[in-house]
Amino acid sequence: MQVDINNTTGSYKWTIPENLSAGNYKIDITGYHTGIGSMIDISQADFIIKVADSPNEPEPTTNITDPSELPKENAYKAIVKIKTLFLDRYYNLSPNSEGSGVVINSDGLILSNYHVITVEEELDDSIRDAVYQICIPKNISEEPDCAYTAKVIARDKNLDMAILKIESIAGLSTLQNFSYLDLDQSDITQTGDEVIALGYPAIGGETITITKGIVSGKADKYGQKWIK
Repeated sequence: MQVDINNTTGSYKWTIPENLSAGNYKIDITGYHTGIGSMIDISQADFIIKVADSPNEPEPTTNITDPSELPKENAYKAIVKIKTLFLDRYYNLSPNSEGSGVVINSDGLILSNYHVITVEEELDDSIRDAVYQICIPKNISEEPDCAYTAKVIARDKNLDMAILKIESIAGLSTLQNFSYLDLDQSDITQTGDEVIALGYPAIGGETITITKGIVSGKADKYGQKWIK
C-alpha cells in the first residue's frame, strides 16, 4: 500500500507493508529528497501515519464435494433436478426449462418455484399443459437418475412457489421412499450465519452444485422477505 505524506518540507510517497497491524507508526526518513530544481533536507522530518483495521470481508464461498461436510450427510439426495417439457406447435415434446426442487417428505412432495414448472402462453399468460422429468441424485459426483415424473399439486405465481408430487415410471423407477429435508422458520436466521445452498444452476453442469457461504443480510422487496 502506498500513501502520500505531506508536511512543510514537501510531499513524499511511502510504501507501507501490507501486514502491518492497526496502530500509529513513526517514519524515520533520512537523507535528501530531490525536488524539481532543488535539494530539500528532510533528515529531521517526523511523520506519523495511522494504519486502520481492515474492514471485515465476507468469507468466500466454497464448493462442497464430500457429503460428510454437510450438516445432514445425505441432504443432497433430497435436492432434485426438474425438467419441464411441453408440446410445441408440431406436437413434439420440447424442453422449456430446468430448475431445482427440494423433497419435503418421504412420499415425494417437492417444493419448487412457479417459474421452474410453469409454461405460459406469450399472448395471454394462460398456463400450457406440461410434463415433468424428475432427476434424483444417488451420488454427489454423478449425474442424477431421471427415471421419475411428477404432477402439480399447487402453484402460486405471486409467491413464485409450487408443489409437485413425484410419480414412478414402471420398469424404470427404483425408489418408493425418498430422502427429504425438514422445513424450518427463516426468521431465526441471522446475518453471518453459515448456509449451504444445494441445487442445479444453469452453469453447474449435470451434477448437483453444493456451495457454502454466509447470510449477508435480509431485505423486504416486492412485498416479500428475502435472505441474501
